[in-house]
Amino acid sequence: MLLAEKGRLALRPNATSWIRQALDGSSVHEIPVSIEIAMASRRIILPHQDPADRFIAASARILGLTLVTSDRALLDCQDLNTLEA
Repeated sequence: MLLAEKGRLALRPNATSWIRQALDGSSVHEIPVSIEIAMASRRIILPHQDPADRFIAASARILGLTLVTSDRALLDCQDLNTLEA
């Protein structure tokens, strides 16, 4: 949504509708940010403080998921099961 808000990406009719439509037709599921995930986001060892990366990493860890990414900081995180994209 941020890229759409900055005018760097066009999502029609708008970002919210586009995302909802894309999720409705896929096997991707939203997960809520629980207190457990929020607390784990502060314990993940990453070389930066990017909150989005921290929530993504903590969500994968708490839910026992493998994180597929090309982000070297996340791939190098010893606290996660990762797969390079």
